[in-house]
Amino acid sequence: GAVVTITPASGSNPSASKVLNSNAIPGCITINTGVNVTVHVQDTNQAYINGARVDIFQTSNPSNVLLNALTSGTGDATASITLTAGTGLTIRVRKSSTGSTRYLPAETSSTVPSSDTTVTVILNLDTIVSA
Repeated sequence: GAVVTITPASGSNPSASKVLNSNAIPGCITINTGVNVTVHVQDTNQAYINGARVDIFQTSNPSNVLLNALTSGTGDATASITLTAGTGLTIRVRKSSTGSTRYLPAETSSTVPSSDTTVTVILNLDTIVSA
């Protein structure tokens, strides 16, 4: 038999009973119902940080990188995650550009939520580096 994996659009939540195998072909149908995890990055003055590098990976399997992206002008980077709710996640954020404004990297732990969520990460200025 064959294996079919269906990943619906964010927000939809079909169940296996809604998927029909009318040709009665033996096999397996897996439905991945993903959730969006948005990482919002700001500084201690609550200003959005554009261009911060955000990495999300599965804590138990760090080679399973779920997001490697830069934040937008609103300080956001979003990943659609199809892992089981409750699976451990590690979130790392860093921004160290040239010039006088540099930030200390941050890391936090979370779990895959059961619905779309936003995690806010606050970066502190690195006051030791010189321009």
